[in-house]
Amino acid sequence: NAVVRGGGDFYLTAGATLNVGSSLGVNALGNNTGCIQTTYARYFSDEANYIYNGTTNQVTGTAFSRAASVTIANTQGIVTFSDTLTMNYLIMEANAKANLNTYTHTAGALVLPEGSYGTGTWGSTASSASNKTNVYFDSTATGIVLLTNQVSDIYSITSTFSTCPTDSPFVAIIETWGAGGRGSTVTSNIAGGGGGGGAYSRDTIIINPAITYTISVGVGSTGTSAGGDSWFGPTPNVANALVLAKGGNSAANNSTVGGTGGAASGGIGAVKYSGGRGANGSGTDAGGGGSSAGINANGNTPDTVGSIDGIPNRSRGAIAPVGGGNGGNAKFVNTGPGTPGTTPGGGGGGSLKTGNGTVAGGNGANGKVRILHPPIIPSITLGANPSVCLGTTSTILRYS
Repeated sequence: NAVVRGGGDFYLTAGATLNVGSSLGVNALGNNTGCIQTTYARYFSDEANYIYNGTTNQVTGTAFSRAASVTIANTQGIVTFSDTLTMNYLIMEANAKANLNTYTHTAGALVLPEGSYGTGTWGSTASSASNKTNVYFDSTATGIVLLTNQVSDIYSITSTFSTCPTDSPFVAIIETWGAGGRGSTVTSNIAGGGGGGGAYSRDTIIINPAITYTISVGVGSTGTSAGGDSWFGPTPNVANALVLAKGGNSAANNSTVGGTGGAASGGIGAVKYSGGRGANGSGTDAGGGGSSAGINANGNTPDTVGSIDGIPNRSRGAIAPVGGGNGGNAKFVNTGPGTPGTTPGGGGGGSLKTGNGTVAGGNGANGKVRILHPPIIPSITLGANPSVCLGTTSTILRYS
């Protein structure tokens, strides 16, 4: 909550991050206004980052009109935008809320706790936005956020990511979903438990040129092992992962106990959520699979009596937040296999056996990695040809 004062200059350079706890905001002019009150120059780079994490109502301030990212992390007050802002990323953390005022702001991407959203306009129900929510935006404000030009790369299989040596470093948001666990396979006359859902992890990192990053996408479990972890790092070695989400655990064979979700604590990232736990089986109702994680998703399918659309509560797969994968439904009443979870990271439903043979649990769904970044021209490699980068004029690529 401090205020910086003095007779000198204040420079916030490209790539730097300012955590603002003060309610005064960041102003460039006026000796006695804002949380920076130096006598002389105050410089705020267009490529700096601002995090508002105070404990009372805050204002952004008028010192800057452009930023690399603005993060609203104040969970005890509302952060009001003092003027129009253009951002690469507007990031809303869990239980935080912004007042967009009456302005039209521009952001390359909006990142909510459940995952990223990349199109259209966003605002409260009082605004003209095409996507309205009062969970993250103050319901009294008419301002909107227009989402524009960030690139969203989605990876469903293991791959690599690189840029040219001539490119400049840039900030990217990396999201990872771990793979789902399998539901219980049974050979005894029991109702098997559901598989656990994969965890979610996210971080904002600097992508450096001429480095080949590994994108490893976890594979859903088809046995008793856990679903695979999904991660992103500068080498093929998971020990060097920069962002990682754990896969969900599978239910044991011939077990009514559901598998636990991937643990947030085992992941890597600034924002992490655990995957949902698979429901337990009971009687002739096997347990549904847990969902992949998000801010409001513990993934536990209710172990209560009753049913929805004819499916017992415990047998219904858990519903994931937007961007995640649902758990698979379990088998109930009659012998049969569980349903696979949905991508990314849904746990498989449990199986039910009331007669002879072996009945398989539903497989876990694969994970996912998503990269949000500014528009770039990537290096292109075709077969044995060398990479061709921006600015190269001496190489011809022929393709159909």
